[in-house]
Formats: sequence, C-alpha cells, structure tokens
Amino acid sequence: MKILIHLFCVCLMLNYIEVHAEDTTMLAKEKISTLATNEVSLPKIGENWTVQLSEDATLEMIYIPPGTFEMGSPENEPGRSHTEKLHSVTLTKGYWLGKYEVTQKQWQAIMGNMFSARWNCIGEDIPVHHIDWYYANLFCKRLNEREIEACKLPRNYRYVLPTEAQWEYACRAGTKTSLNNGKDITAIYKTKFLGFGEALAFLGFEFGQGYWTDCPNLNEVAWWRNNSNGKVHPVGQKKPNAWGLYDMHGNVAEWCADRWGDYPSDKNSFDPISRPANTNSSNDRFNDRILRGGCYDSITDCRQADRFHNIPGVGFENMGFRLALVYFDTEKDIPTNSIQIQFADIAHKKIEKKEEISDNLSLTPKEEDTVLVHK
Repeated sequence: MKILIHLFCVCLMLNYIEVHAEDTTMLAKEKISTLATNEVSLPKIGENWTVQLSEDATLEMIYIPPGTFEMGSPENEPGRSHTEKLHSVTLTKGYWLGKYEVTQKQWQAIMGNMFSARWNCIGEDIPVHHIDWYYANLFCKRLNEREIEACKLPRNYRYVLPTEAQWEYACRAGTKTSLNNGKDITAIYKTKFLGFGEALAFLGFEFGQGYWTDCPNLNEVAWWRNNSNGKVHPVGQKKPNAWGLYDMHGNVAEWCADRWGDYPSDKNSFDPISRPANTNSSNDRFNDRILRGGCYDSITDCRQADRFHNIPGVGFENMGFRLALVYFDTEKDIPTNSIQIQFADIAHKKIEKKEEISDNLSLTPKEEDTVLVHK
C-alpha cells in the first residue's frame, strides 16, 4: 500500500513539473513575441517617448539630439559664480529627458506613498519635493527593474538622473543667455532705507530691508521668489524652452548624477561625468551632489549655468528631480557596481538567467538588440 501511495505522489509531481514547464515556455514565448511585434511600445531614436507608469499615470520624455555647446557662463553675466567656467562640451549620444519634473502622481505609481507625509504641497501634478539624491536614484532603480522585466527597455538603456552636462545642454536648447527663452535676468536687489539709511549707504553701510525688483523675463519660464508665494506649483504652467521642456528654471531644484567639483581644466570636454561615487553611502555621504535650475525661492540661482550642491542624503522642501533615459555603449559601461548614475542597476545577464527555461528559449542579446539600434 505504501508503495502505491509513493508511486501516486511521484506521478503527481511529474505532472506538475510538466504543466509548470509548459506554462513557463508559453510565458517566455509571449515575452519574445511582444519584444518582436510590439515595437511601438519601445523608445525610438529621434522621437519623443512616453512611459506608461500605471493605468492613469504616464511620464513624457523629450528626445535630446547629440551636439556641442558652451557650458558655463561669461564673466559679465549677473549672478555668476567662479565655478561656472565657460568651456566647450560635446555630448556624443542622444538621450531622453523628462518633459516635466517628476510629479507626485508619477512617484506614487512607482514608489507608493513613500514620503508623501513630508510634502508641503499635495497634488497629482505638483513635483515631488523633500527628496534626497539616494531616493531619486531609487525611483530610477525600481522603474528600470519593472521595465526590463516587462521587456520594455532596450539593451544598455537605463532610466537615470541626468549628468550636469546633459541637464544644461537640454535646458539651453541652443541659447546662450542666462534663461532658456533667449533672455536674461534683469531683477535688481534694492534696499528700503529707514531713517538715515541713504546716508549710511553712501558711507558704505546698508540699513533696511532688501528686496528684488520684478523680472518679466523670468516670470515667463519660472516659479521664483517674486511670483511663487513661497511654494511649489504644478508642472507645465510656464513657457517651455525650444525643445519642449518645462520648468527647467525655478519650481524645484533638480538633482543631477554628478558629484560637486570644479569643471575640468580642458577647454573641450566629451560626455563629462564626475568620478564614480562609492556604493557604500556611509563612506560617500559628505560628497555633495549637483542640483540645477534653482527653485521657487531663487533669483539668480535660476540661471541656466548656475550650480548648486548639497549632501546626497538630505533633501529639502525645494528639491526634486527630472528623469533621463540614457544609452550606454556596452554592459561594462553600465554602472552596475556604482551609484554614480543609479542607486543600483539591473544587469541584463541577471534578467536573462531568470528567464531561461527548459527548452532553451530565452531573450538572447541578438533578439533584444534588433528592437533598437542607437545612432
């Protein structure tokens, strides 16, 4: 009797294995079929791209072509810092950049309600804020994981924070002025003198409360100190730049991938990025990261060339981020063991190993590479 029961159990196990293998085979075939026939769901070079984050949340991305530009600011630009040395930068590969700053609706589609209690202003189209550099990268990591497993991300592509050079190049969109609408900041700081204030000012002293004059040029493209009422605003309400990017000036300051530091000494630079950060955040927590674009409480910090920095583990109420989609030449170039560009990356080999099945069907590099060829 025991032998019969044992044989019965073995038959059930064999049947389960056979059925499970058939299901796995069908799943792999469906993924390969989707990869081969559903090309419209993948980004294409030269075209804008929309990421479907959930049933009712999307993330629009603008394609940014490769090119050369002057990064930094001329010495006579008002508000200029000595760290903004003017130099030529060439970006050899195109990439995609978020049309808007990442919003609360987009954040919740990927991260749930994490940090929602810390947001001072609540709204689906309001940028996430109070976000530090590490958690901005964690958003990238989770989105990459999901898109790779769904076969919606071509080989060697990753959603990341933009480099400082990618950010400024996209913000400028061909302009050389302090603002991306082809105009300059004209706001002037003045002092409301009290009593003998004017006489004291003449002697070199300031006495009174200062204020900034209005700047219609900045009002066109930014939420800044004079028009924001001291808070963040929904994205997309100001004028975009020539490439269709909104809120590159003001609203929330945007984290970039780079560490803080001086620009390279060479006059010409190709695809610049700071040295890699340490994967152990405890050893790297005091190495500041770059923020760009100024915020709702800024004035001259809203300039295209302005560089701000902060320790990566602290995110204030005026700090958010914008997403980039970037191509890496080889898998070795993808920072799988670094958080220079992402908090933690997903190697293709790991995904391919997970998807291997008994009949040797898998998403091979050739099948994946035929979907998109980078130019």
